[in-house]
Amino acid sequence: MLTRRFLVVPVIALLAALAISGVALHAGQASSDEHSRGGLVGSWEVNVTGPGAPASRDLVTFTSDGNVIASETVPVTTTPQGTERDTTGHGSWVRTESGKYVFVFVALHVDSQGRLAGSFEVRGYPKVDRSSESVSGTYTVTFYDPSGKVLGKEKGTFWGRQIEVEPYQ
Repeated sequence: MLTRRFLVVPVIALLAALAISGVALHAGQASSDEHSRGGLVGSWEVNVTGPGAPASRDLVTFTSDGNVIASETVPVTTTPQGTERDTTGHGSWVRTESGKYVFVFVALHVDSQGRLAGSFEVRGYPKVDRSSESVSGTYTVTFYDPSGKVLGKEKGTFWGRQIEVEPYQ
């Protein structure tokens, strides 16, 4: 009986791993088609505007497996205690059944000593223009204190172009 249990557990684990990898491969293949069809997958240079903040130019990458990485150029904050900064944003994106996109990423705000001073979450709704390889949309950013309490929300817009490889001359 004990020997049978030791055989069943590894077999179940192997089957689960194969099933998960099959799902991941299927999702990756479907998402890879997003790039070849002019979808969201790839890297974008994006101009962001919103109330109460200067316009910024950011870099955002949407991976074929549903991750998003956002490098923002928002200026660092200088306080009497020193300079504060934000981390790179990390999150995920999906294409809904209706063919629309939604993404969310989180970045941390740290003080001059490297301590957590808060965070923010950006939720965006991009629309890809396949004919011009551009993206535009709206976003909502929610600001949090270090304990996770909501400090406020702002809405804004963004537009940008996909970063493409030019043929070598």
